[in-house]
Amino acid sequence: MSDTDGINITSTARLLFNDYYGFLRRFKVDNSLYSLNHYILRDVATHYWRDVERLHHFHNMPLIDSRKIAGYLAYWICKLRPINVVNHRVYLMDTDTPKYINETFAVYVVCGRINSALAANGYKCGVVIDNKTLDSLLYTLKYRATSGDTLTLFFEMVEQGTRHLVSVKT
Repeated sequence: MSDTDGINITSTARLLFNDYYGFLRRFKVDNSLYSLNHYILRDVATHYWRDVERLHHFHNMPLIDSRKIAGYLAYWICKLRPINVVNHRVYLMDTDTPKYINETFAVYVVCGRINSALAANGYKCGVVIDNKTLDSLLYTLKYRATSGDTLTLFFEMVEQGTRHLVSVKT
């Protein structure tokens, strides 16, 4: 592993760590109800960057877009599951608490990445996933076999839909 790889992995792990606490604040969840495994979070970043390196090396992609980033990050978060429920009573105490915590976190992270890319390209609107689609997505992330490429395709369609909504409104 090169120094650059180590820096990329550490940087991504830090961003995911910060995203985790932003996620808890966003959903107003007490962080004592969950445990974030820092080693697994670093593994998420490591596996993600291995995929990026593979895309660069074997597929001659010098840069990857926000949808590929979203797809591969979501895949590894859901596969490695860095968040554990400390107290299962959380689901009885508050019905708004996310039921699929790792999957919800993955969607939160990737929507943030896609929204940042949209904003950087001048779009004022962010990704909107309706509740029915979100429920299906969370269920799929939890119980179905998906690949980073499949998730990339899904997030590409979501982003395209957002761009279409913006262009229709203006």
